[in-house]
Amino acid sequence: MQQRRCYWPRGKMIGGSSSMSGSIFLLGNKEDFDRWRLLGCDKWSWEEMKFLYEKALKATQHEVVDKPVGTVVLNQFDHLEEHSELAQLVLNASSELGLRYISDLSDGTIVGYTDAIPANIEKGRRMSVAKTYLGQISRTRPNLHVIKRAMVTKILFSSDNSRAVGVEFILRNHHRLKVAAMSEVLVAAGAINSPKLLLQSGIGPSEHLKALGIKQIADLPVGNNLHDHGMLPLILKFGREINLPRSMGEPQSVADYFLRQTGPLAASISIMGFINSNASSSSQYPDLHLVSHTIVPAGTADSFKFLQLRDEIVAGISRAADNKSLLQIYGSLLRPLSRGKVRLRSADPQAPPLIYNNYASEPSDQLTLLRNVRFVQRMCTTAAFRNYGLQLLHVPIEECDRLSYDSDDYWLCYIKYLYIGAWHPVGTCRMGAYTDSHAVVDQRLRVRGVNRLRLVDASIMPEITSGNTNGPTTLIAEKAAVMIEDDWKEEQT
Repeated sequence: MQQRRCYWPRGKMIGGSSSMSGSIFLLGNKEDFDRWRLLGCDKWSWEEMKFLYEKALKATQHEVVDKPVGTVVLNQFDHLEEHSELAQLVLNASSELGLRYISDLSDGTIVGYTDAIPANIEKGRRMSVAKTYLGQISRTRPNLHVIKRAMVTKILFSSDNSRAVGVEFILRNHHRLKVAAMSEVLVAAGAINSPKLLLQSGIGPSEHLKALGIKQIADLPVGNNLHDHGMLPLILKFGREINLPRSMGEPQSVADYFLRQTGPLAASISIMGFINSNASSSSQYPDLHLVSHTIVPAGTADSFKFLQLRDEIVAGISRAADNKSLLQIYGSLLRPLSRGKVRLRSADPQAPPLIYNNYASEPSDQLTLLRNVRFVQRMCTTAAFRNYGLQLLHVPIEECDRLSYDSDDYWLCYIKYLYIGAWHPVGTCRMGAYTDSHAVVDQRLRVRGVNRLRLVDASIMPEITSGNTNGPTTLIAEKAAVMIEDDWKEEQT
């Protein structure tokens, strides 16, 4: 990586990361939520989450529909001509390997490959939660006020530190202001900034807070349990040319989007697979997620710079490509065991946090990623891939090239240097039962030991779900809305 640092983009805008992510909306696997239930979160079962999914969903097929407030808009981009040849190529290869076609990614048993990928896109436009929820009510709710260019720096507590009473924030990098909460304080700053805010406010591990001179309000494992699907890029070189889709940067693609909201800029990921690489585990519970991204045209390997790879690695990819087109396949861990943490850099609330990702630090994760490599190599043996002369590109990495190429040791070295984040961080304010010493919030998302403080974002996930986290995070908010309303009504009686 560049300067030995990982790239951590965050959605610091209205709508959060739903305003900048790939817009994929997956519910996950049934067993994800069964595991949550076994971890003491019995109110978050598959049945409950599926109910919320169907309640929120308004499926469309490239058409305008009337939508109530808060409707999640999904389109399945299974008919885009720009992706048809790539999708068919990968589907044919996966079929040769005995993998089924997935027609419904919401049935709870997602094993196989599909090009029918639900995304928050309508008529070529991103439908973030800012649009589908906030945008529809922002002008009709007199009790809703959104303050832009404001950064919350601290949660305020009562004199006895028993309950949250408001927040302190900095407006436009200059004005330090306070606002009081009439009912409760809700924190939805994401899996990085939510733990950062709690730590700044005195909620977190006692030793860490003491070292920074921060007064402790509650001793909780805030910032622990950080994990992410991660991505291992594998690059394949075409032996013969494919009918290339137009690239996003071509003038025609830009014109199509602005004039008709069509073309590559109106689409999301074209094809993905969910496979179980471990024969000893449940066949209906995949451990790997493979995404076949767009083809990189000949002579454009510099586009891999977005991964923040070292310059010499990107240059080496370009040389090894030998002016041939490339196919990118990214493998992700659906059930990573490696855990990192978020900590404060200093007591200064404006200082960025310290993020220890610990990607693939567990040997079992490394072995699963090794099986991912071997699976892609099996794809290269299929008639579908051989017809295009597809072969794994030898990515030059100085530290790994000292080892025998294609040995397990070589690929484990490759994983060490090229396994990066998928930008799906979760778990840093883990939800759990009252007896769970690793939990920060209870099943109703209330911070333990502090009244009137609740978290509503991906940080509460005890374990990551099988697939992109955009959908489950939206459903966490849906469920939280019901809980907040129910708790308020109970207080009024």
